[in-house]
Amino acid sequence: MTHEMRGVLLCCLAMAAGCVTGTGQPTPDLAGPEWRLVEIDGGPAVASPIASERDAYMQLDADSARVSGFTTCNRFFGSYEAAGGGRLRFSQLGSTKMACVEPARSQQEQRFMTVLQAADRFLVVGDTLTLYEGDRPRARFVAGR
Repeated sequence: MTHEMRGVLLCCLAMAAGCVTGTGQPTPDLAGPEWRLVEIDGGPAVASPIASERDAYMQLDADSARVSGFTTCNRFFGSYEAAGGGRLRFSQLGSTKMACVEPARSQQEQRFMTVLQAADRFLVVGDTLTLYEGDRPRARFVAGR
């Protein structure tokens, strides 16, 4: 086998295994980064009006199979299972119960939890995570710290 053929074969195997994106860069893991919510159900996420407050985010821990984060007004927690083919399920979700008096933030919080409960697959491209329900993209996140 020639050197060129070996290179083509290795490239094909790497792409088939899903370990590179279209740009040839390694695909970041689902677990690890803090995923900041930027879009939900086709609209932009509601940002915190106060600079010292957090925007909505989630973080997945592969060792414990736990998810945690901030919904817009409350902290949330639960379990997740990520399987081959980009399948993803969240379960046993719960949250703190702080009052969320601003209507837009309260609505986003409810939608955020609904999206997590409905999500059945994910796709990571570069630093962007998209959660899907079937073929419908429900939420997009950008990797943070």
